[in-house]
Amino acid sequence: MSRSIGGTALRFGIVGFANTLVTVAVTLLLTRVGGLHVGLASGIGYGVGLVQGFTLNRAWTFKDETHAATPAMQALGYVIVNVVCGSLYAALNVALVQHLPDFVSFLASLVVTVPISFALNRLFVFRRQV
Repeated sequence: MSRSIGGTALRFGIVGFANTLVTVAVTLLLTRVGGLHVGLASGIGYGVGLVQGFTLNRAWTFKDETHAATPAMQALGYVIVNVVCGSLYAALNVALVQHLPDFVSFLASLVVTVPISFALNRLFVFRRQV
C-alpha cells in the first residue's frame, strides 16, 4: 500500500524534529552531567540522533512492504545522505549568516536542505522495490 507523499513528508519532519531533541538532550546530558567536552558530546549526540532517525524513518516514515535495498545498504545510504545534507546545511549557514541574522540563516538553510534530504532518502535510501 502506497502512502501519500505529503503524509510521508510530514512523518519525515516529525522524525527530524525528534532527532534534534534527542541530539540536544544527549549532548547536554553528556556535557553537564558526564563532564565531556562539548565536541565529543556533540558527536555522540549526533550519532545517537542518526541511529534514531534511521530506525524511525525505516520503520515508520518510509515503511513499505518490500524495500529495494538491504537494511545495511539503507543504513550506509542514510549516513551518506546525512553527511551530504549536513555539509550543504553548514555551507549555506556560513554563507547566509554574513547577510542575515543567525536564526534567519538557520531557518533558510533548513528550508533548502530538508527537502533535499527528504528527496534523497525517498528516492535512493528507502525506495520501494518495484
